Amino acid sequence: MPALEMLYLDNSQISDESFSEFAANCSSSNPKLSAVFLENCAITDASKAALLQLVQHPSMSKLRLTGTKISRAVFEELFAAAPELSFSYGIGGGAEE
Repeated sequence: MPALEMLYLDNSQISDESFSEFAANCSSSNPKLSAVFLENCAITDASKAALLQLVQHPSMSKLRLTGTKISRAVFEELFAAAPELSFSYGIGGGAEE
């Protein structure tokens, strides 16, 4: 989907494996993708490499991870890799931006 700009996966059953496959194909398949929303998904720190790849996507500007199983340590790595992005992250319903 080359015209895809935003992807809402909130409350979906996406797995770490499926998300990793998506991120691996993201740059070539979705050059305009600028925002990914993963709120309340079951992805974990096992998606770290895929998330790092995603935040380095040339057009990416926003990533929402609120309610996921991503640890604070991995979130901090993502933020360090792309501090210009707008991030949302929180555990237990609290969000930090």
